[in-house]
Amino acid sequence: MVDGVLTGYVELKAPGKNIDPASFGKKSHEYRQWQRLRNLPNLLYTNGTEWRLYRYGKPIPTGSEKNDNAVNVSAGSFIIRNKRVLFPEKITWSAPADLATLFLNFLRWVPAPITSADRLVETLAPLAALLREEMLVSLTAQEKTDASKRTKAEKKGEEDEVTLPKLVGLRKDWRDTLAPNTSNEEFADSFAQTVVFSLVVALSENLDLNLDTFSSMIRRLRSQHGLLGNALSLLTEHLDEDSSLYSTLAVIVRVMNAASWPDISSGKSDVYLHLYEHFLKVYNPEQRKKTGSYYTPVEVVDQMVRLVDDALRAYLGKEHGLASEGVSVIDPAMGTGTYPLSVMHRVAKTESLAPAARTRALNRLAKNLYGFELQSGPFSVAELRLNETLKEMGADIPEDGLNLYVADTLGDPYAKQKPVNSQTLRLLSQLSNKATRVKREVPIQVCIGNPPYKDKAEGMGGWVESGFRSPDVASPILDDFRAQGMGNYEYVLKNLYVYFWRWAFWKVFEDSFRALEGQPDSSKRAGAVCFITASGYLNGPGFAGMREYIRRSASRGWIINVTPEGKRPPAKNAVFAIETPVSIALFMREENTDEETPADIRYVALHGTYAEKCRLLPLSTWTVQSSSRCAPVGAISLLLKQTVTGIVILNCLISMPVASRV
Repeated sequence: MVDGVLTGYVELKAPGKNIDPASFGKKSHEYRQWQRLRNLPNLLYTNGTEWRLYRYGKPIPTGSEKNDNAVNVSAGSFIIRNKRVLFPEKITWSAPADLATLFLNFLRWVPAPITSADRLVETLAPLAALLREEMLVSLTAQEKTDASKRTKAEKKGEEDEVTLPKLVGLRKDWRDTLAPNTSNEEFADSFAQTVVFSLVVALSENLDLNLDTFSSMIRRLRSQHGLLGNALSLLTEHLDEDSSLYSTLAVIVRVMNAASWPDISSGKSDVYLHLYEHFLKVYNPEQRKKTGSYYTPVEVVDQMVRLVDDALRAYLGKEHGLASEGVSVIDPAMGTGTYPLSVMHRVAKTESLAPAARTRALNRLAKNLYGFELQSGPFSVAELRLNETLKEMGADIPEDGLNLYVADTLGDPYAKQKPVNSQTLRLLSQLSNKATRVKREVPIQVCIGNPPYKDKAEGMGGWVESGFRSPDVASPILDDFRAQGMGNYEYVLKNLYVYFWRWAFWKVFEDSFRALEGQPDSSKRAGAVCFITASGYLNGPGFAGMREYIRRSASRGWIINVTPEGKRPPAKNAVFAIETPVSIALFMREENTDEETPADIRYVALHGTYAEKCRLLPLSTWTVQSSSRCAPVGAISLLLKQTVTGIVILNCLISMPVASRV
């Protein structure tokens, strides 16, 4: 501490201990510890006789002629016996002048000004990673201590007297209110992202970032961003001020005080999106692989939204498409909010409405737009983007805020919330209950998005995979994607994107009853599901049941294969930086759909570079074109071989010369 402000960290090792990170073995304790320490902005690293100064893992030159990265202090010879340092001779200390310079450099450190989004990310991401790792290490240690205490208490019959350690109790509260199946690693990640992005929100709203007035800042944050404010309060109110977690938080707060939000945002409305996507690459580049999260290019999102808007007009009698009354929309894997944002822009530009009517439509949409997101980092970005966009459009933000929730979409819609005690937990529990109520009770007409992809995801499908269909029916809804005699092949259904398809169909085609005021009963179970996902379900025996379900439950469908090149498409052709082929698909259920009549499914493959595909997408239309202009090629012929359970290609979607698609 310097003048009451935390200025840096000192890591003291035993005399004679090696403190050169470049020489640490990757399996050693020192290497694992260094992976955390390297994220600090100001670290003094020493074993008593050798001193090093690091900033975010980079050594600060000392000016020494012998070693530019270390200052050595001479204390004569010594030996280490039974972990004690012994000096056989009289100690004569000597140190070069460079040591004083090193100390002054350490003590006079101040955060560098942050005036750009890139600089904010490069500063915060390493600290967020440190916060995550410190939480995981501390939580694991407390779990071991708790287990030991409980074992001893059980022998004495006193197990009821053992109280949970703070961090173990904190993780339990998080599970009880927001994420029931969170692992320690996931909780640590949620902790770090929630803290950091809550502080980013506070920074963007010009709130005072100061640990002495932290509770006041949280109250103000809570008034505008209920979930983030309450989550931040829950995660930080019981931190021990002597803990490494609290020290890391103190450094983050001090660093962020050097940030200028007006310079960072530069008046750009979408700075939040750039900030988070850059943050994720620096903070945890492996996370999107683990979660299957790949953010959809806005060009693709806008065209998916446009196609849904057109289809609502053409087939569900919605004169103004997404701007019509009675249209409710959900993105079940919201990420940073790109799909809901595109829906807002589409409604704001509805040409069939007068300007005043568009504003009324936006106000209506703000109450009927829903979003679920499991990770608190992208959630905070989505909430910021959507709130700011509504303000810029002159629309009203609902009194209770937008219907955006940190929630597990695949969680049980019939789950009962556990009782909680503190005010913060009650508020979080209320938000969690609202998300569950949306799943169970709110009618949804449009489900749109880009759900996560992860194969071999057995056990990750929650209620969809293994829950009761209803309180009275003890079978999971995923069973509807199974076909008789195909059990040996249906391991392919154990994928996150498949679980999300099943949830969306359940929510829109089965669960969302629309006996709303002014609407006929025949409008029940009518709606649209539009996803961009892996294309695997279009082929193969393991997906036969899924295809049968789609053709039975939907009345129409359109599939746009955007990677007909197959696996590992050339980088210039790929929509996402992944090897899996993907397709856009829109399936609709019209009023009075006869499930005995197979759905009319149409298909087209877009060839060319990504830029060429983006130019072709706006040409797509739901108008039936002459089949002679859309001869089946590539993947289409594979589909045609599946005459019983496969999707039959009746026509193409895009009118263009065959030569332009090869």
